[in-house]
Amino acid sequence: MSVRAPTRTVWLATLLVILHALLWLSAAAMLIVDGVQARVNGQSFALLELDPLLLGLVMIVLTAFLGWLHYAAVRHRSRSRSFLIGVLFFILGVLTCILIPWGAAWDVAHYAVVGADLFIGISMVRWGIQLARR
Repeated sequence: MSVRAPTRTVWLATLLVILHALLWLSAAAMLIVDGVQARVNGQSFALLELDPLLLGLVMIVLTAFLGWLHYAAVRHRSRSRSFLIGVLFFILGVLTCILIPWGAAWDVAHYAVVGADLFIGISMVRWGIQLARR
């Protein structure tokens, strides 16, 4: 039984996951800095989901999880991990499309992030299907 090598689409999805991780890490760093400055100024947050420090830390954990899951799916050619990472990125793309308001000055970046998320999701699910057929 031969092991199927990753396709060019999977390698492109891997590059997009790396760029996505860098984007999330930079956003998380900005949120953490805002959260630390707010705590130094004595500002408290009533709801934990509005605390930029905790939100930045959660983004770092999610980035590490998604990056590890994608690495494990490609490295070990795991169809279950490929399906999981594909579905997670597809859901992330749909939620980004729905929850973030359109019509802002940075819509080009919004289109790029949603497009990358949906591309990663679809290509990883397709690769999982190819792995299931071997």
